[in-house]
Amino acid sequence: MKTIQFIVIILVASMCIRCNKDDNANTIAPETKIIDGSWEHTSGIILDGSIKFITIDKEKGILIMLFENELGFRGIQQYNVTINENSINFGATTEISEFGYVLEKNELKITFRSNAATFKRLDTDLDPDNWVKPLTILQNAAVPFKDIDIAFDGSSILGYSEEDAGILKINPETLAIESVIVTTLAPKSVEIEKSNTNPLLFQASSGSNTFRASFYNTGETFYTSISNGGSITGLASEKSGYIWVATDNDEYINRYKSNGSLSPGEIIQQIDLKFNSVNGLDFQGGYLYVADGQYLYKCQIVPEFKAIKSYRIPGYSMKGVAFDGTNFWFNTQGEDNAFYLLKSDLTL
Repeated sequence: MKTIQFIVIILVASMCIRCNKDDNANTIAPETKIIDGSWEHTSGIILDGSIKFITIDKEKGILIMLFENELGFRGIQQYNVTINENSINFGATTEISEFGYVLEKNELKITFRSNAATFKRLDTDLDPDNWVKPLTILQNAAVPFKDIDIAFDGSSILGYSEEDAGILKINPETLAIESVIVTTLAPKSVEIEKSNTNPLLFQASSGSNTFRASFYNTGETFYTSISNGGSITGLASEKSGYIWVATDNDEYINRYKSNGSLSPGEIIQQIDLKFNSVNGLDFQGGYLYVADGQYLYKCQIVPEFKAIKSYRIPGYSMKGVAFDGTNFWFNTQGEDNAFYLLKSDLTL
């Protein structure tokens, strides 16, 4: 009798162990098939190869891509998607129609056309605000600007207004227009030279591949630059005699050296930013600040050119940038297509 009881106990214990194993299998297996969460790129190429992370929320139908190119320029793109068993559908409003995917445990393989990339699951979800930092608006005023770069002359924000046919001087405290500087150009970009004595005013007309340097106090022309290879979209004085020039020439920016009145000067360095457009430049504290319309990048220029920080202002496109000695200002275009002068919380 005892033998029979012992056998029964063993059988019951075995069944319990098997049940526990089955229960564990039933709880673990579905977790490996969940596509939701954040994923890090490990190998392969899709799109332009700059995707570093993706975050997926299947229930909300959201896919977020975090980008970074080889020079450190970052970006964020959010898509509304529909996720099926083996495909991610983007709909008809984007250039991407569909991703195929295979999910195995903590590895996600995404295919697009004839290319494929592999991602590994992260333990925690990524916050896009840590990838590209959002800036806080401290002051905001509508301005009669368009798609132009701006400058600071030590006391006023400068920017060209077609309506006023001149360069506006705007008080950074009251945001009131104090005066208008008469100019024979229609500058898309203006800049003040970093000089302790008799600084220059740089102007580049819309569509022009040259810029004009004139004395700020008198308006007398000092020199006109050589061609920069494309229409100038931004100017930034590094120091006396050296200026950075952004153009629409195949993603390049130039470092320009002036020879004063002796000759127009020369391009001494050219950098391919690896993206399509630059809307404004500023140079502060040894760093070049690049506004590409959607983002602002803080770039080191030595020992190699590289973007080291990325910023954005939600709801606004950044067209021009200037620094008042404490804070950065932006000429922006809002979602209503109007232009606004914004003071941000970004400092050096």
